[in-house]
Amino acid sequence: MTGLEEKTKFLTIAIPVKNYGKKFKQDLKIFGDIKTYERTPNTTPCIYFPKVISDTLKHILNIEFTRPNKLPDTILKASEEQRKTFLQALFDDEGCISTSLSIGMKSENIINQIKNMVEGLGIKTNNLTGRKIKYFSIKADNIKKFKEKISFYHPEKIKRLNTRLKIQKRNKTKRTRPLHWTRNKIIKILEAKPTKTIILCEKLLLTVNGLYHHLKYLENQNKIIRKGTKNNTIWEIKV
Repeated sequence: MTGLEEKTKFLTIAIPVKNYGKKFKQDLKIFGDIKTYERTPNTTPCIYFPKVISDTLKHILNIEFTRPNKLPDTILKASEEQRKTFLQALFDDEGCISTSLSIGMKSENIINQIKNMVEGLGIKTNNLTGRKIKYFSIKADNIKKFKEKISFYHPEKIKRLNTRLKIQKRNKTKRTRPLHWTRNKIIKILEAKPTKTIILCEKLLLTVNGLYHHLKYLENQNKIIRKGTKNNTIWEIKV
C-alpha cells in the first residue's frame, strides 16, 4: 500500500457490482461508524476500510487471512443459517456459473471443507478436479437445491443461475429445436448488436456447450466473428 493507505492502514476489496458494494459497506457498520472511501484504480471499483477490522476478525476467528489453510472452527460449528450465509458469500466471490456451477481454491484442505459444508446441506457435488487450483461443481440435478439452500446475492450470478434452471426446465419438455431456427435466431440477435456468449445463452436458453456448437458452425461459414478474451467473448456479424 502507498500514500493514504499506508498512513491510515487501510485495506481494500474489489467490488465489481455497484449494489454489492452498498451491501458490503452496510455489513461493515456492524463495527460502528467507520471510515471508508472508494476508488477505481483500473476498471473495478474498490472500497477501502480500516485494517483494524481484519486484525480484529483474525483474533476472534483465530485465522490467517493471508494464505489460510483451513476454515475457522467457529464457521464449521456455526448454525445452519450462518453456514448458508457464509457459503453464499464464498460462491458470490469465488464461485462460477458458466459451463457448470463450481468453486475453486488453491488450498485442497479448504476446498474439501467447503465441499463437506455444501454436502452437509443435502446438496450433491462432483469430485474435485484441477491441479494448482482445486475445483468442485454442483451436480446438475442439484442446482435447484443449491438455489433453495445457498443461492447468490451477486445480481449477475443469480441471473445466470435462474437461466440455468430455465434451460433445465426447457430440456425436460422440449429438448431439441431445428438447427436452422437456432442459427437464424443467433443471426437476428447479432444483427441488432454484438453480444456476449453468456447473453446469447440467456436469450436462447442454451448451455454454453450447446450454444458453441451453433456459434462454431456460423463462424466456419464466415457469417459471424468473435472478439475479446476467452472468458469475455463478444460475437458479431461478419461484414
